[in-house]
Amino acid sequence: IHSETGIPYVLTEHSSTYARKLVRDWQRDAMMRSAQQCAARIAVSRDFCRLLESEYNGLDWQYIPNILSAKFAEPFDVANKPQNDGFTFCSVAHLNYNKGYDILLPAFAEALKKHPGLKLKIGGSGLADAQLHGLTRKLGIENSVTFLGKLQNEEVLALMRQSDAFVLASRHETFGVVFIEALSQGLPVVATRCGGPNSTVTPENGLLVPTENIGALAGALVELYENHNRYDAAVLRENCLNEYGEHSVIGQIKAQYRAVLNAAHN
Repeated sequence: IHSETGIPYVLTEHSSTYARKLVRDWQRDAMMRSAQQCAARIAVSRDFCRLLESEYNGLDWQYIPNILSAKFAEPFDVANKPQNDGFTFCSVAHLNYNKGYDILLPAFAEALKKHPGLKLKIGGSGLADAQLHGLTRKLGIENSVTFLGKLQNEEVLALMRQSDAFVLASRHETFGVVFIEALSQGLPVVATRCGGPNSTVTPENGLLVPTENIGALAGALVELYENHNRYDAAVLRENCLNEYGEHSVIGQIKAQYRAVLNAAHN
């Protein structure tokens, strides 16, 4: 369409196929031509921008994050969150290999040795469901871990509002919307350096650890619990809304498209 009409177009890339090395050789020619001819290139995390620049022989990519859904931006008084009997980590994702629950569960078991009162609630379903239930029993932590099954958005929101922190040990994430959903509800985050979280998780809102590292993840769970009072839930929420809320992200997208149209008309 562009070649026939001259109408400019913008690429926004979300796919994890690059980081997971799933791009096939036969796809690359069309991908490269598409990237070379577009008016602008957007990716949803800073690490992803750098990866795409290497994939596309140095072509420039601009970071504009994914947007926080309106449901998670609705008014919420973080000061009146319910108090849990035990400090509760929540985690929400598909139960598959990429999400790293086979790393998280043994790491949580290690953290329990130091702080037996910790709790972990996991929302999601998937092919690894039975395997992860079995691993929980094998580790002897079934009294501290709750599997909630597949959750709708309202149920994810309720879980986060009833929890004290969020954790996910993904192997690859181009962005990871669930991290900003957690931050929007005032939860500090433990994540892995797997791409997207590298842009989202900072020393001010959580902790980052290497992928595939049970000991480092266990240490981060303990560290966050022991220092959770340094995270102000209201500040976490405010900063998240300022960066990932509708006004901010849509403003950046509009600005990019205006720049493209202005360049096309000059």
